[in-house]
This record gives sequence, C-alpha cells and structure tokens, in this order.
Amino acid sequence: MAEAAREYTARDFLHPRYVPDWLALLFLRAVAALPLPLIWMIGGVLGMLLYYLMSERRHIALTNIRACFPELAPAQQRQLVHATSVFLYRQRWPRRSRGGVRKSA
Repeated sequence: MAEAAREYTARDFLHPRYVPDWLALLFLRAVAALPLPLIWMIGGVLGMLLYYLMSERRHIALTNIRACFPELAPAQQRQLVHATSVFLYRQRWPRRSRGGVRKSA
C-alpha cells in the first residue's frame, strides 16, 4: 500500500542542511532593501567575480560570440563577453516597486 505524503512544518526547515538556503535568503532580503545604485554596483562586482571564477561558462560565452561575430578581433570578443557578464548580473538583482512589492529584472 502506498504511503501517504508527509506534511512538512516550519520546524522541519530548521535542520542544519538548510542553513545555506537561509543565509542566501537573508542576503537577498538585505540586498533588496538597499538603494538601487548600490544594488547595481554589487551586481557588477558579482558579475566581474563570477566572470573570472566560472571559466567553463566564460568559454561557452566566448565560443558563442566567436560564432556570431567572427568579424570582431579576439580582444573585442573577450571584451564583449566580459561586459555582458557584468551587465547581466547587474540586472538580475531583485528590485522593489513603488508599492514595496519585489519584482524581478
């Protein structure tokens, strides 16, 4: 006979394996309360940091840019990938509307 689905309570999510999730949520809530220019600056720094740390993603992006823009010099292609990485993370941070309700970019 099939087991019934277990109902979860708030206490179930206090387990130590959820600590990274709680820290990430706390960080995002704190960032969402900051002024928009500061959020953009944090997003730009995060984009730059991830550009250098995520070499596999950088390679994929560079391969796509080379395929789409073969007329650009290799230095221009790398610059385009870098600028796009920083821009995308700058735009991904949650923002608040005038009513205080968060909306995504």
